[in-house]
Amino acid sequence: PLDRAIANISLYDWLIFTSVNGVNCFFKRFCTLNHDIRDLAGIRICAIGLQTAKALQSMMLKVDYVPAEYQAEEIIKGLKDKITPGTRVLLPRADIARNVLPEGLAGLGLIVDEVIAYRTVTGQGNSQLIKQMLEEGEIDLITFTSSSTVQNFLSMLKTSDPVSLLANTRVACIGPITARTAMEMGLTVDIQAKEYTIKGLLEAIVKYYSQYH
Repeated sequence: PLDRAIANISLYDWLIFTSVNGVNCFFKRFCTLNHDIRDLAGIRICAIGLQTAKALQSMMLKVDYVPAEYQAEEIIKGLKDKITPGTRVLLPRADIARNVLPEGLAGLGLIVDEVIAYRTVTGQGNSQLIKQMLEEGEIDLITFTSSSTVQNFLSMLKTSDPVSLLANTRVACIGPITARTAMEMGLTVDIQAKEYTIKGLLEAIVKYYSQYH
């Protein structure tokens, strides 16, 4: 599907990227198939997040729209007055991304082609050591940067009682969607970034711990 979408790139009116990974993986394949940015002439580009926009701009691409808040719901709101029904949209993203964005765009009357640009897989780290460190209270803080990191982390630990396991550990989430996932899985979220970026997450962590010093 990705190769077919790239081959028919001239058919699209908008390209929407939701992450830096999406940008990198899409354009790696784009170039492998002997395309270059001239083939994107006339196509408008939307990016979720400043880092995603910067990744595109580093390729000398103009980003036409960056939503004020870095989540799918804001893209749908922002594009409502910018795109007319019947507009063709290409959405390259991760295999486990939420359905909110494509469904919301389709609800606006847009023709949305959602293609997998990359896959998210669970890391093969030393889960037993991490579990032991958590049980012994040796980990003070865990950061989550997406819903999938929450799900994959708890899956890796294979615990039926995450609340007890993380009793002595603070949890920091990059934004409300990630925080909601963490809470739905039984975790207490102590820190949540106001700006949904790594920088925003770091600032929230520093602010949280500065209360105690």
